[in-house]
Amino acid sequence: MAEIKYGDRTIWYERYNDFDKDEEGGYIEGGSTSDKWFRTYLMPYMNIIKVDYNTDPYKLPIYYLSDGSAFKIANTSFLTDWAFYPGDPKKCMKKKHQSGTCVFAFHYMPFDDSSLKEKYGEEYATAARYAAKRSFEPYKYCWGGTRNGLLGKETKLCEQPDWVCGGDNGGAYCTALIQLDGWKISDDYPYHVSF
Repeated sequence: MAEIKYGDRTIWYERYNDFDKDEEGGYIEGGSTSDKWFRTYLMPYMNIIKVDYNTDPYKLPIYYLSDGSAFKIANTSFLTDWAFYPGDPKKCMKKKHQSGTCVFAFHYMPFDDSSLKEKYGEEYATAARYAAKRSFEPYKYCWGGTRNGLLGKETKLCEQPDWVCGGDNGGAYCTALIQLDGWKISDDYPYHVSF
């Protein structure tokens, strides 16, 4: 719907996040690039029932949907990384291990391979080749393209062990693993999902 009003999403896409601050240097509610972008281009076309700025020191909001799920920008530097909470985000945030159990990583980079290469260069385009799609996609940045790569059982395109679905600190690739397994939790899924 936003494309009808604003044109192709590659035109109004923002990659970098920034923050407005008050005179004392504190972050201002509604002052992030991500929040302004979301409120302009996506929020008018969604059923958002609540916006909560009080869970993040940067005042990055959590957007609540009518089905009880929620989401937020997951990175203070980029608008590409988003976190989806199928259940209560505040309950999830209290858990020691969250990613892949009660919050799931998504990536938004609305480019095809050729336009991504043209805009950001060959190296970035290669790393983002599975992430760059027309819509929100499970997090796949630097993924090498195999199921074992998502589980950390083989080398990925670029080394980021905390993205692997498994281990103590991982989890960003768990959403992609669930997608690859037909949107089901497989028998070898490394975490207990609870939200």
